[in-house]
Amino acid sequence: DALCSPVTEVSEATYNIVATDIGKTIKCTNTSGCTITISDSVFAALPIGAEIAILPWMHNDTNNVTITLSSSYNMCKPGVGSIKGGSAVTNTRYGMVALKKITPASLLVTGPID
Repeated sequence: DALCSPVTEVSEATYNIVATDIGKTIKCTNTSGCTITISDSVFAALPIGAEIAILPWMHNDTNNVTITLSSSYNMCKPGVGSIKGGSAVTNTRYGMVALKKITPASLLVTGPID
């Protein structure tokens, strides 16, 4: 449950997800926004069902968080469906986004995203 998960604060403009982020909330505090990347090797090592929450914590609504996945895997987004690789961009401050590995090759991204 993201509401009870430990928080990892990220102040850098870029952050690479690591396996120990499973079950955590990544709180992005960089005032210019940040990019969170899930590499092929990390995604492949995540167990199905692994969940990570992303929390944009910037000082305005224009510098958002971009979540990227390589073209080796599918990103599933509400209203868009499944696409190879790609990215999701948060569209509001404090809008919690959930990442969940749902198949060996698919990541579900839900929440306030474009």
